[in-house]
Amino acid sequence: MKYTIEYDSAAWFPVPESFPDDTWVTEGAWLDSLVADFEADLGNLTDDARAAVHEFAIGARGARVAGTSQTLLFCPRTLPVLGMASIYVGTPDDVIDLDHEASADHLAQLPPLIEDFATDNLGAGRRAAVVIGASDGSSAAGRYNYAFNRDGCVVTVSGTADGLQDAALMQPFLDGLVRGIRLEP
Repeated sequence: MKYTIEYDSAAWFPVPESFPDDTWVTEGAWLDSLVADFEADLGNLTDDARAAVHEFAIGARGARVAGTSQTLLFCPRTLPVLGMASIYVGTPDDVIDLDHEASADHLAQLPPLIEDFATDNLGAGRRAAVVIGASDGSSAAGRYNYAFNRDGCVVTVSGTADGLQDAALMQPFLDGLVRGIRLEP
């Protein structure tokens, strides 16, 4: 199934599966492009801030789940919030490693809050808000999972931020991201 994703480039930044890709030849070029986006909005970054952006991006790229259709960094320059979203578009028969989700089940601090969520293109689906704790119990993170099944095509989006407040701030941006997914016949 072919798809397009329209998203706010001031809030989301693509994470390539490998290099070279259609946009960046090397990981260094990708990191430089991300820093340039921050500096275009915020002015010159300090060396420490530049290193923090690199660390976040490299960590998120390392957490990219094999088989996902697209991964995006959540890094709006207007909010001090960082996170990431994994998007999967395929059929129920496609193979994708979902063990990364199951391995975190024991970290759930509350049962998920599940509600109906619909978009013009994907139709009726579900959104689940999940509170998970760090493996050392030191903090709580937030995750929103979205799931749709339209005409035999499955679309899932999982967005995660390191803190509950961060996840709450990310949620309307995730809603917009999900609404921007268009399936093409």
